[in-house]
Amino acid sequence: MILMVSITSRYSHISGGVSMKKWALRLGYFGWNYHGFQRQPGLRTIEGVVLGALKRKLGEIQDYSYASRTDRGVSSFGNVISFSSEIKPILGALNHDLPWDVFFLSCKEVSTEFNARFALCREYSYFLLDNGNLNLDKMNAACELVKGEHDFRYFCKIDKKRKIGKRGYRRKVLDCEVKEGKCGLIVLRITADSFLWEMARRILSAVVSIGRGELDLRDLELSLELKKKLNVRPLDPIGLVLTGVRYRDLELSLDDDVKRRLHKRMCEKIREEGTKFLLIKNFFEAL
Repeated sequence: MILMVSITSRYSHISGGVSMKKWALRLGYFGWNYHGFQRQPGLRTIEGVVLGALKRKLGEIQDYSYASRTDRGVSSFGNVISFSSEIKPILGALNHDLPWDVFFLSCKEVSTEFNARFALCREYSYFLLDNGNLNLDKMNAACELVKGEHDFRYFCKIDKKRKIGKRGYRRKVLDCEVKEGKCGLIVLRITADSFLWEMARRILSAVVSIGRGELDLRDLELSLELKKKLNVRPLDPIGLVLTGVRYRDLELSLDDDVKRRLHKRMCEKIREEGTKFLLIKNFFEAL
């Protein structure tokens, strides 16, 4: 059976005389073991394993789209895909067919015009170990400077092969904040109408540098005005999580049954990884 994937189709709701319905699915994954979201020849990607599971369980799908094309190593608790299918997606069956680190969190029928790409905004959170050397007040002051509409060309990776679009490098940051989290973590959160390549990691890297005293607020201000380019590297992708994608008139709340099943699966994985950690620890203690 051939998997049909197209972004737009005037007659996507009809296939061989059979009515197709459109679905939006909330997608979570730990991106550490994948070469990013988007399919790439010969590489293991999130999109590759997801489309494989959809093909096996649903057969033909049409009008496929996604909300965010996360980079290599980045995780998600709130990415969204949409597609049309004759068969209703069953989350339990799909998750059973996926690797442990990729999972659907909810599913809802949507209108045939819905496209996951056209979201109101996207939210990323970065989880950073608190080593006691961060000034959270200065970091939140930096977050205030970042808010609003700016030209973020100094806070993204520029690839001349990629089309930049009519907006250029201008994006609107709707919210940005730093808080103390659980388990000794600092949580940096940023929400924007959309993000440029590596934009979230580069902005938050500047915020962290200010918190460490390596940069001051004026440096950030000048960079946002395109008067000074900062010498900061993007934060490691391992700590970055796409935590939410918002749409008008659509709420993809976590499915209770999926939550229970995932909790069981994650507990099993924690026990497995905990055993590995103890073996490594005992090995080094015996040296």
